[in-house]
Amino acid sequence: YWEHPFEGNDKVFILQTMEELYDVLDRCYAAGYPDTMIIQDCIPGDDSYMRVLTNYSDKNGHVKMMCLGHVLLEEHTPHGLGNHAVIMTEKNEEICMKLKKFLEDIHYVGFSNFDMKYDERDGKLKLFEINCRQGRSNYYVTGAGFNIARYLVEDYIEDKELPFEICENESLWQVVPSDVARDFIVSSYHDKMKQLEKAGKMTNSLVYKGEKNLFHRLWVWYNLKRQRKNYETYAVKKS
Repeated sequence: YWEHPFEGNDKVFILQTMEELYDVLDRCYAAGYPDTMIIQDCIPGDDSYMRVLTNYSDKNGHVKMMCLGHVLLEEHTPHGLGNHAVIMTEKNEEICMKLKKFLEDIHYVGFSNFDMKYDERDGKLKLFEINCRQGRSNYYVTGAGFNIARYLVEDYIEDKELPFEICENESLWQVVPSDVARDFIVSSYHDKMKQLEKAGKMTNSLVYKGEKNLFHRLWVWYNLKRQRKNYETYAVKKS
């Protein structure tokens, strides 16, 4: 898709009419895009209605680790729309066990990542897709105490029998400054976010306290600083 750019080729399109749909499809295929397109029901709700579930299935196709994240904020730039920016772990054994059965029924092996959204119209979580890999926001899993590298080593190198675990640890992961997160996340989550940050249960994929490379530290500072401008340009403040 990205190899065939056209005017307005955003990552996600929210379309209201058939005319808008045909316009996007015409521009996309006229640019040389050769594959199919996915059309999904637009489920109402802001970023905080999203969930992400990361799993590891061992070499025998048995699920060994599941970590559910409650997405509180996503990126809002045209090319980054939908990428997770703030995630707080939560437990939902019902959805985990349903997807565990699905993965084991198809004999899936390796990492998997489900994107889903809560639909307040019927009170159900709706699955968008399965990514056959860990997600780009996967560090929320490590931050919750489940280092994915350990599963590969113990499964394939040490040939260990791994226990089945559903993450119950509370943690907060983000790749934006805390003040930006609070401005663009609904206020009902602020107290819990502050509690986790104060307890030392917050992680940021970009920040490493032991980093000694000045260039990298400056790059991180710049990256975090520009997030304020990006959100003020493309998103709506919640508080």
